[in-house]
Amino acid sequence: NYLMNKQQHLEATVEKLQEYLPKENTFKLLQQPPITTSYEELEKFGKANVAEGVLKKVNHQINRVHELERHIQSSNEE
Repeated sequence: NYLMNKQQHLEATVEKLQEYLPKENTFKLLQQPPITTSYEELEKFGKANVAEGVLKKVNHQINRVHELERHIQSSNEE
């Protein structure tokens, strides 16, 4: 009976300790090189976002002009 209790205690301890072991995925992630972003890559990313933002603003202004034109036309027709 004593040996059985000792075995159960050891099994429970092993289960608890396994929670602290790193998972297999962790080792794979640690082996990969770190993410590197050069200044050029960051600059390209920034320029792309700026260009996209400028295009959105231009398109918004174009849409506003079209709305104003429609409003003026409808006002002139009345």
